[in-house]
Amino acid sequence: MSEIENQQQWADQVQLERELEEAFQDIEDGLFLTMRQVDLLRFACGLPKKRTPNPLLTEVFNDFAKTFGENK
Repeated sequence: MSEIENQQQWADQVQLERELEEAFQDIEDGLFLTMRQVDLLRFACGLPKKRTPNPLLTEVFNDFAKTFGENK
């Protein structure tokens, strides 16, 4: 790894730590986390991002269920 790559990796690590500190401070203050903060915590724990459904597709499926009845 080159010196520039090492510096970038170090800068990325510092940024990650700073953002994690902010997320934990929000938790301690009783604030709701943003989806970005949740994704950051999941990344730091080695978990994959939680897939969020596309709101437009959710609407389409809900309309379909209302029209044709939900799957029972």
